[in-house]
Amino acid sequence: GLAWTTSYEKAQGFARRFTVVQGYVFRAEVSRAGVLALFDGRGEKEVVVEPRFLQNQSVEHKYVSAASSSG
Repeated sequence: GLAWTTSYEKAQGFARRFTVVQGYVFRAEVSRAGVLALFDGRGEKEVVVEPRFLQNQSVEHKYVSAASSSG
Protein backbone atom coordinates (compact mmCIF):
# COMPACT_ATOMS: atom_id res chain seq x y z
CA GLY A 1 0.00 0.00 0.00
CA LEU A 2 0.87 3.68 -0.05
CA ALA A 3 1.28 5.87 3.02
CA TRP A 4 -0.76 9.06 3.34
CA THR A 5 -1.50 11.41 6.23
CA THR A 6 -4.71 13.05 7.36
CA SER A 7 -2.66 16.13 8.34
CA TYR A 8 -2.12 18.70 5.59
CA GLU A 9 0.67 20.29 7.66
CA LYS A 10 2.51 16.95 7.96
CA ALA A 11 2.16 16.40 4.20
CA GLN A 12 3.68 19.82 3.54
CA GLY A 13 6.55 19.04 5.90
CA PHE A 14 7.32 15.74 4.16
CA ALA A 15 7.09 17.33 0.71
CA ARG A 16 9.60 20.02 1.68
CA ARG A 17 11.89 17.84 3.79
CA PHE A 18 12.49 15.11 1.23
CA THR A 19 12.52 17.32 -1.86
CA VAL A 20 15.59 16.86 -4.04
CA VAL A 21 14.15 18.53 -7.11
CA GLN A 22 10.38 18.61 -6.60
CA GLY A 23 7.93 17.50 -3.93
CA TYR A 24 4.17 17.32 -4.05
CA VAL A 25 1.23 17.33 -1.67
CA PHE A 26 -1.61 15.23 -3.04
CA ARG A 27 -5.18 15.05 -1.80
CA ALA A 28 -7.37 11.98 -2.26
CA GLU A 29 -10.37 10.19 -0.83
CA VAL A 30 -10.42 6.53 0.15
CA SER A 31 -13.24 4.27 1.29
CA ARG A 32 -12.92 2.31 4.53
CA ALA A 33 -12.37 -0.83 2.45
CA GLY A 34 -9.17 0.73 1.09
CA VAL A 35 -7.63 1.51 4.48
CA LEU A 36 -5.06 -1.13 5.42
CA ALA A 37 -3.71 0.48 8.62
CA LEU A 38 -3.80 3.64 10.74
CA PHE A 39 -0.83 4.92 12.77
CA ASP A 40 -0.92 7.97 15.01
CA GLY A 41 2.54 7.62 16.53
CA ARG A 42 4.88 10.62 16.34
CA GLY A 43 1.85 12.75 15.43
CA GLU A 44 2.07 11.75 11.76
CA LYS A 45 -1.56 10.59 11.44
CA GLU A 46 -0.45 8.05 8.84
CA VAL A 47 -2.95 6.04 6.79
CA VAL A 48 -1.74 3.10 4.70
CA VAL A 49 -4.08 2.55 1.78
CA GLU A 50 -4.61 0.17 -1.10
CA PRO A 51 -3.92 2.43 -4.14
CA ARG A 52 -6.78 1.05 -6.24
CA PHE A 53 -9.26 2.50 -3.70
CA LEU A 54 -8.00 6.08 -4.09
CA GLN A 55 -10.50 8.48 -5.63
CA ASN A 56 -10.68 12.18 -6.47
CA GLN A 57 -6.91 12.59 -6.49
CA SER A 58 -5.46 16.04 -7.02
CA VAL A 59 -2.18 17.89 -6.61
CA GLU A 60 -2.66 20.45 -3.84
CA HIS A 61 0.82 21.95 -3.82
CA LYS A 62 4.15 21.57 -5.63
CA TYR A 63 7.47 22.41 -3.98
CA VAL A 64 10.62 23.07 -5.99
CA SER A 65 13.99 22.99 -4.23
CA ALA A 66 16.18 26.10 -4.29
CA ALA A 67 18.98 24.06 -5.89
CA SER A 68 16.84 23.06 -8.87
CA SER A 69 15.47 26.58 -9.44
CA SER A 70 18.89 28.27 -9.36
CA GLY A 71 20.37 26.24 -12.10
